[in-house]
Amino acid sequence: MNPDGTWTRSGEQTKVGSAQPDFIAGFHTALTYKDFSLSLLFDSRFGGQIVSGTYNYGMFTGVLKSSLYGRAAEYGGLERKLTDGRIVYDGMIPEGVFDKDTKIKGVDVGGKTYQWAYEQKLVDPVSASAYYDSKYSWQYGIREEAVQDISWIALREISLRWNMPKKLAHKLYLQNVNLGLLVRNVGYLYNSLPDNIHPEGLSSNRSYEFIEVGGAAYARTYGFNVNITF
Repeated sequence: MNPDGTWTRSGEQTKVGSAQPDFIAGFHTALTYKDFSLSLLFDSRFGGQIVSGTYNYGMFTGVLKSSLYGRAAEYGGLERKLTDGRIVYDGMIPEGVFDKDTKIKGVDVGGKTYQWAYEQKLVDPVSASAYYDSKYSWQYGIREEAVQDISWIALREISLRWNMPKKLAHKLYLQNVNLGLLVRNVGYLYNSLPDNIHPEGLSSNRSYEFIEVGGAAYARTYGFNVNITF
């Protein structure tokens, strides 16, 4: 870490995750009671990681709820004095340790945390805007911060059907009548990604795809069907 609270790069490549899930699963169940039947279709993925562009740039621009931290006193922001004497409460303490032989105000802080230097009154909190810019911006950001564990359970489809009693159908000179309501892409029962980021918004449907870049959420559709046998 640099004295100003920005991070330095190691220059080494390291493995930060795997695009492959531990397992994927689907489940279908149908329940019947008298003349009614309820059908549910579930889809799920557990394990693996993705790189979330939505999280990366949402944190940088401040449009995600998670990025509220540190931006005001009610969100954990520390007191910070501006050059004109005004006091604001958007201070943050960067995570990390200073590079070897780093000196601040004549004190060797190499290997020490920014928190330690703050407690020793050697540094001031950095502004929330500078913190998020340094951590998530395109130019300076730490790409590992966008790597997210991903697991989800989706209720993919739900349908409810009613079979008209044959006695009633015969009175209408019909053999069978079946009425149904159908909803597809109902929603996610579980989503491990922060801020309700769409877990299936990947760049492509390739099995090795690992980048999520803000794809539109699946549209929830509704249907009604009538099956009649004369």
